[in-house]
Amino acid sequence: MHYKAFLITKEFPTDDRIEEIMRPFNGEDYYNRKNEGTDEPYPVFTWDWYCVGGRYNSFFELDMDKTMDKYEWNYCKDRANVVFRSFLFDELYHLCDGKKKWLISEYKFYPCLGSKDNILRVDGGLISDMKDFDITQCYIIIDADGNAYARSRWNGDKWVEDKTFDDKTKTILEANRDYYIVTVDIHD
Repeated sequence: MHYKAFLITKEFPTDDRIEEIMRPFNGEDYYNRKNEGTDEPYPVFTWDWYCVGGRYNSFFELDMDKTMDKYEWNYCKDRANVVFRSFLFDELYHLCDGKKKWLISEYKFYPCLGSKDNILRVDGGLISDMKDFDITQCYIIIDADGNAYARSRWNGDKWVEDKTFDDKTKTILEANRDYYIVTVDIHD
């Protein structure tokens, strides 16, 4: 099953930082610890695989008009993995070895992300740079301190719905407008 998660970080969400935040929720590690006899409660969620964006890529809309002066969109310079996260650029850079990355001019791909409308459809960036988005579209949110909340969670016996999940999500996003957000496709 796939779940859309919003992950909040104080600094730009690099792969290493995302991995660090996701580590406590690794399902294999959790069940190995359980098999060793630990009396650890079930985590809010577990994963066996995840990636930035994935099947939920391009969820956020980065407002280019609002950030024109801040990021100088009129100039041809790279911004992926500095200003925003994008599944497209992650895949392109993954396919190129270090010697060929210079062949990818991000600026040429911006129209594929929607820049003709002065909006870039991205997988992450500063919350304050994003246009309003539907918070009910996520199943899990992980705050900047690594605390996870889910719409429903397994307690060992049954699924328990969190009826205040949308309110928690709204509060977290409002309190962290100057932090980064990234969409993570979580598989479990």
